Amino acid sequence: MPARNYEWDAVDVTQDFLAQMPGIEYCRRVLNKGYPAAPIFKTMGIEVESVVPAMAVFTMQPHAYLMHGRGILNGGAMSTLLDMAMSWAALSILPQGSTCTTVHLSVDFVRPVPAGSGPIRAEGRIVNSGRRLILLEAKATTPEGKLLASANSTCLISERTSPKP
Repeated sequence: MPARNYEWDAVDVTQDFLAQMPGIEYCRRVLNKGYPAAPIFKTMGIEVESVVPAMAVFTMQPHAYLMHGRGILNGGAMSTLLDMAMSWAALSILPQGSTCTTVHLSVDFVRPVPAGSGPIRAEGRIVNSGRRLILLEAKATTPEGKLLASANSTCLISERTSPKP
């Protein structure tokens, strides 16, 4: 198996973008390449397709390095893609100075995803938003629109705190 090497844009964890702008503005800047995406985007080959208030769409190629031993996409890779789509949907409605974190994630896998099967599209959306919690749902589909997996999550809203050195 060939080696897989890559580089990513360094993310300065002391730079607190969410303290400086609303969540939707941060998402748009990453989408438009004005800010670097988190390294996990490059690691897993995830791309932001679109983000609007209360909804985010991501894509991911099911590359061989994301497969388990039987040549099927690892459930953790699918879960990460769905979680990111839902988290960005939540982030897109947050005011400046707020953030959110996933406190519950549930994924139902509908069909296996073999390597080379084409890009996976994950669409995350807000179901309900309260003062402290955001309920979300997501669906992952094939290019033809066949359901691959669905997910639900709960995100906890909190105020940004400065990272500790």
